Amino acid sequence: FRGRSFFAELANRERTHVLNMAGLCFGTIPSLYREVYSGICPSGSSRIPKAIWQRCFKTTSLPDETLERIWGVCDPSGTGSLTRDGLYKSLALSAVAQEGRAVEERALKSFRDSELPTPTIATVAELRDTCLKLHRVKEPTELGLVYDELRSMDDVSVTLVPEKQGVVFKHVEYIVESKAMKSSVRRRYKDFESLYEILLSKYPYRLIPRIPPKKVAASSTFIEQRRRALKRFLLLIVRHPVLAKDEVVRLFLTTTGHEVGGRLKDKFKNPADEFFFNEQARSAEKLVTEANRRKYERVHEGITLVHRIISWLLQAAHNLEGRSMGLSHDMKQLSAGLSTLATDSSLIASWTSGSDEAWAHMRGDCQRLADKFSILSRKAQEQAAREAVWFTDSVHLFLDLITSYQDLCDRRERTVQRKHQKALAKVQTMVTYKEHMESQRKHMSEREDSRMLRRDDELQVIEKRNFFSLFCLDLEAQLVHVNLAQLPGIFQGLVASQIRGCSEFTAVWEELKAIVDSMGGGELSSRRTKTVSTSSDDSPLHQTRSPFQ
Repeated sequence: FRGRSFFAELANRERTHVLNMAGLCFGTIPSLYREVYSGICPSGSSRIPKAIWQRCFKTTSLPDETLERIWGVCDPSGTGSLTRDGLYKSLALSAVAQEGRAVEERALKSFRDSELPTPTIATVAELRDTCLKLHRVKEPTELGLVYDELRSMDDVSVTLVPEKQGVVFKHVEYIVESKAMKSSVRRRYKDFESLYEILLSKYPYRLIPRIPPKKVAASSTFIEQRRRALKRFLLLIVRHPVLAKDEVVRLFLTTTGHEVGGRLKDKFKNPADEFFFNEQARSAEKLVTEANRRKYERVHEGITLVHRIISWLLQAAHNLEGRSMGLSHDMKQLSAGLSTLATDSSLIASWTSGSDEAWAHMRGDCQRLADKFSILSRKAQEQAAREAVWFTDSVHLFLDLITSYQDLCDRRERTVQRKHQKALAKVQTMVTYKEHMESQRKHMSEREDSRMLRRDDELQVIEKRNFFSLFCLDLEAQLVHVNLAQLPGIFQGLVASQIRGCSEFTAVWEELKAIVDSMGGGELSSRRTKTVSTSSDDSPLHQTRSPFQ
């Protein structure tokens, strides 16, 4: 008993020592504290700056004087930032202050043997969004996100409604569910099409994923492939830091009823693009440095290389999935053939078999084989489904993202860069004409002066748009690089699917081996075993000596 008390006291002292080092002398840490820290701590850092802390703790509704006292207790040396444990203490003191008690460290003594109090504060998602906005104000040219944060933004599912809808003209409908919106709605393909067109109009310099094609009298295979593509389309949108916050996305995921696409088009008819409502567009010329312009070509080449490699990976994924489906088909055919042989009574008739009873003994074995090959067929089909979900869809999602970046580069060159070159050429022509007139001591007419001013204004607008497009392009390239972090997960899905499939196939093949080894029973089985043994001994493989013997 004394030994147990000694070790318990030792553990308690060690725990108290750790908490004292952490700046907390009392209580245990609630899970909310850890969630808040992971939500507001900047990426690549272990400390929370005061500006972020103040903005987040404003949501506690405590007076500014109280918040300053809490900060003073948690940052006594005045470093201007808090460690994880300093943040924990500030959360505990905020909860104490909300209860109307004094902001003092000794107020936490009452939680010596219990969990520290949790304050009333914004949700972790809201705090993370607040920090992201603050980071963008401070560092507008940095994305400031990691892949796990993108994944946690939302998760959507797109499932096919079993029966086609419509009285005269039948159409396919999908059930779209959003985890973040906690919504479940029905959508047609043309609703997705409307969402794509609106986003492309509003955000011409962002990664807008391609929408899968439309087809009349589509097969079930095409419809399934399109369903998977529509899910990828939505996933890339709801996990985009800009597109996900747009009202049209929210309405698409939550609006109920029919003709949602048409209603969205009516509401967002001829929308202004991001250049006119994004505050960064005004200062884009200052944000885009010469280094940004030079690195554009290098980044484009690098992403093009990644696109080519991921395309090969996707082809390999399709091949794996196709082979599994082919194996499933072959095993199904083999099972059906063996089942037919097992039930055919003509093969055991006396006028057919004479006095040989071998086939009569093997009929039951053929049916057992047919059952096992049927299981193999089902296992192969399940393997194809695993390869699709665990590997192929993940590769395709990443490839869709990279393809949308290439589309963005082409779109920018087509709509901005070429227009900028044309406008610049027109202004230069007018300047040359003006210099020519002045050299001859002539003046341009008012109409020509007005045209020159108009072209000069157009050039300035296009130049600002060009800078803003480069600013967006840089952020979108960062988004692609953040998504590179999903490559380990993609390969983990490949390895896991193959291990699972090989394990299941091996188990069934072992059962098949047991049936084949005893097939026919008795004398037939022993004769077959002896024949196999003799032929194996006489095979060229057994006759060849190893060079090391």
